[in-house]
Amino acid sequence: MKYHLTLALAIPAIMATPAPVPDKTASTEVQACACINEQGQTTIDGYCGYIRGRGERVEGGVLCYPSDKYSDYMPERFTAEFCKSYYPGYNDRICKTKTVCPLIGDYWVPC
Repeated sequence: MKYHLTLALAIPAIMATPAPVPDKTASTEVQACACINEQGQTTIDGYCGYIRGRGERVEGGVLCYPSDKYSDYMPERFTAEFCKSYYPGYNDRICKTKTVCPLIGDYWVPC
């Protein structure tokens, strides 16, 4: 019974805790990449999460950007050779600069 009382008292305190807010003063520029086909459509399906990235919709498709400071290697992973072999029909890669801000620990989110 004490456990339920403790839990009942703790839940409102947990719910009242503010969500973390990205620190925009410590922003970082990273490369967001994807494989692209001749029609200008991009894909990152299956691979982006595997290499600890996050997908973000942009005009023409989706780009994969690093989700933390340890996964800041998108241009090295998304190469034309990789795209041709992993995504048939997507024979090149595209990369764009993206600004991210730190969230909790080493994690990044879009600013």
